[in-house]
Amino acid sequence: MGRFSTTVHIKNNADRMRFVNTFCDVMKKRGFVPCAEDEAAQSYLFAFGEGWVTLANDDYKDNPKKSSDDIREVSAALKTSAFSVEVVDSDFAIMTLCAPNGKEDRVVVGDGSGYDVPEMAGDRKHWEPLLADGKTWEQFSEAAAAQEVFVEDALGKVADVLGIDPYYIDADHDEVLEKADGNNNITAFHFKNATEKSKSMSFNAAFVKVFGEGLEPLGFKRLKNLKNKYPYFVRVVNGDILHAVSYRQTTSPKIGYKEFEVCCGVVTLYRRKLDFTVEPQGLLTNTSHLYSYAVEGGKIDPSVKKPQSYYLCNANDSEEMLRKLELVFDDTMGLFLNYIDKITDLDSCVEYFYNTQRGIMHLYPFDEFITSRYTSKSEALLLVKTRNMDDGVERLKNMYKDSDFSFLGMKVTQEDIEKYLKKRYDRRAQEYAYRLEMINDPELNKRVLDEMERCKANNVELLKSYGLDI
Repeated sequence: MGRFSTTVHIKNNADRMRFVNTFCDVMKKRGFVPCAEDEAAQSYLFAFGEGWVTLANDDYKDNPKKSSDDIREVSAALKTSAFSVEVVDSDFAIMTLCAPNGKEDRVVVGDGSGYDVPEMAGDRKHWEPLLADGKTWEQFSEAAAAQEVFVEDALGKVADVLGIDPYYIDADHDEVLEKADGNNNITAFHFKNATEKSKSMSFNAAFVKVFGEGLEPLGFKRLKNLKNKYPYFVRVVNGDILHAVSYRQTTSPKIGYKEFEVCCGVVTLYRRKLDFTVEPQGLLTNTSHLYSYAVEGGKIDPSVKKPQSYYLCNANDSEEMLRKLELVFDDTMGLFLNYIDKITDLDSCVEYFYNTQRGIMHLYPFDEFITSRYTSKSEALLLVKTRNMDDGVERLKNMYKDSDFSFLGMKVTQEDIEKYLKKRYDRRAQEYAYRLEMINDPELNKRVLDEMERCKANNVELLKSYGLDI
């Protein structure tokens, strides 16, 4: 599956303050006023560049009309040109321009014929005034007509001709947010409904309210000072372990509705790097998937209600949204209290990782751990710290006990099966040998434990910077 995104670019003919004030005036006419993030019903990110301002809004991908309204109204208010970039499955993109006089024009980048979208080269009189110094209309047309495997590559060429940073030409809300930390040219603006204060609430604020109020009595705290849009609720267990809950928004099939997944799980302070600045799926697990792992591993009673993989709620009705989130919270707590709540020491963490994230429990030579870019794999060093002597053979036997090995091919033979199993057993034996060396070699064992303590100290300082008392 390719990329789907919508981004807005505005030709900036004003200083930053006037631009912001004009945008706030546009929002005021719509019935919205500036507010704090937790009160927001609408939130934007502005990325100020050389001659352009990029607007990113999380609702663009589910509601293309919103981007159309923004380019039309902001263009008129600032008496400048603005255009949106809508990418469809990485196959093609539609660039819709609104000129200061309200006239619209479109350029199709890539091949939209498979979607019955005709070729559109754009009107020179609308686009040529927007080109960067020294760039020509012919260069713009050539870049827009470039036939690339991924339309993002062609858009990068278009960005260069327009004088827009190629990173931002098709960046969605999350990608602009990734650049926001420490970047003075990216600013977030939040707006609430001026007349229906009690009824207007963003999805993020609703999630924080419901899950915050439910999790706080259980010892969870919301991490503060995060630059990303995803809230993380975290509690520290026995000084070594974190239980965490968050959510991730996905593409909604229905305009006006938010589709999202709840993510939760366990990490330890010995991971080489805890990163709460990204979407939670890199750190946590979808609750439905986590439930399946727990049932498969015999760690939770199947009678506990299974959470849904994804949830859908009406983002335009705050009361309905809150009611739905309360039901989602109940689903999450069924899993949490019957499974996650019981993971309270490093031995149970090892079992948790084996059940839910088997891929990170492979041991390599120690020097590879401290250089690997896959920081989650450092959790496997828990096998050394806990002096775990399970060689994993029984786990492999149980894993393949009822398998028909059809994943090896249509005409799998007994020889194929034996060859495959030997490879897996040999790999497990090698990993076990690495583990024994790290446990039994005093010098190497000290290096391993010292490195783990160094990681823990760094993570403790990180969590303190996020307002966690640890």
